Amino acid sequence: VLHGSRDPTGSPPELTFFNVLNMVAGRDNMLQGGVDGLYLQRFLQSVVVPLNMTPNGEPAFTDPERLLFVGHSQGGLVARQYIQTHGGHRRVKSLVTLGTPHHGTDAARFADTVHARAIRPGSPEIEAIKAQVPWKAPPRLVSLWSASDMMMLPAHTPVVAGAENIQLAGFSHHSFTLSPRGWRVVFEALRPRQDAR
Repeated sequence: VLHGSRDPTGSPPELTFFNVLNMVAGRDNMLQGGVDGLYLQRFLQSVVVPLNMTPNGEPAFTDPERLLFVGHSQGGLVARQYIQTHGGHRRVKSLVTLGTPHHGTDAARFADTVHARAIRPGSPEIEAIKAQVPWKAPPRLVSLWSASDMMMLPAHTPVVAGAENIQLAGFSHHSFTLSPRGWRVVFEALRPRQDAR
């Protein structure tokens, strides 16, 4: 699961903002924020899986020629850069992105950090991956998005032409990684498709 590089010192609280243009997202984020905290607590208490084992205790094996990537937010952009410029199109079988600003997000204009500038519409990083749209498999791209994700301005910036785009109603930006419902959709998206033989 990729998120993208981050400043280890964290984000200053003054970078928190409220999107007054999307009141539904504001309401949903307030409600989902409380639920996210509970899910995170339960998740951290219940998940301890050795890297060489599956959650049900069976041995886990990896095939470096058939990678499955899950990228949250900027992590989806990092995965796309790998696919485009580092030969990843030969090794990655599926990419599932969660709340990824594939076309950049105007929310990044509220912060002046290296990472925020990289995800603004028109940034060199966003422009570099435009050649991939419309998306042509392989690999398969599944983009999960929500109109309630206040980090995505406009709300449809995670939608990629040619990809499988799945809208999850009421999800805040962090719900994608904290909600069991979100992970069920991720696991389903990672299953091999019948028509992909």
